[in-house]
Amino acid sequence: MSATEPLVAVVTPVYNGAYSLGRAIESVLAQTHQNWTLIVADNLSDDGTLDLARAYADGDPRIRVEEGDVFLSMLGNWNRALSHVPADAPYVKQLNADEVLLPTCLAEMVSLAERHPTVAVVGAYRKEDRRLSLIHISEPTRPNAPSRMPSSA
Repeated sequence: MSATEPLVAVVTPVYNGAYSLGRAIESVLAQTHQNWTLIVADNLSDDGTLDLARAYADGDPRIRVEEGDVFLSMLGNWNRALSHVPADAPYVKQLNADEVLLPTCLAEMVSLAERHPTVAVVGAYRKEDRRLSLIHISEPTRPNAPSRMPSSA
């Protein structure tokens, strides 16, 4: 890890995500950008999620597990997770427990942000099979709108 790499806080709120959390964590461990901390915010899971997250945290000091004491809504648990982002982390990457990051994701996002300091938000494409696409949220006034934007060639 380069001493000049900025810290990226990867935030993963989770409820009963034992079936997929391991893959998500493994994808963070595989990042080429190594200066990161992973914050797993467990929302009172009862399927082994907390034990799995703790096992990973025991193996890597960059992984922190925040255990909730009351059950929160999904948004509430996101906010709880974000409240644990360290003050010295200039970047935050959201990662759902059922998602994975490609190995260069953090490096490429940080590189872009560092080259363009006036940009406030850096996003990413979603990979579906061999296609890349952006998720498109239909507007309520257009119920027949396509659920996804067409991908570029």
